[in-house]
Amino acid sequence: MTVGGLDSDRLAEGFLARLARFFAFLRGRGLQVGSGAEIDLGQALGHLALLDRDAFLEACRATLAKSPDDLRGLEEAFDLFWSERLRPAAPE
Repeated sequence: MTVGGLDSDRLAEGFLARLARFFAFLRGRGLQVGSGAEIDLGQALGHLALLDRDAFLEACRATLAKSPDDLRGLEEAFDLFWSERLRPAAPE
């Protein structure tokens, strides 16, 4: 299947590789992200439109942050890591 002229399997592989780098980025910033939380986020993302930045961030908050400090660190890291890839949806 193609999406915008690109193979959807290649797009999925690219996104999964970037998601793995995001987990490493979080760990590098001191957040403890376990494999269970990674799996939980992956399952949550299966129910979202990945280009919906707000929904993606909410899924990250719900699955990856375990404390208020984690939440602040996660939000900061999310903005830094995904800022070039995901723009907020334009209001309808």
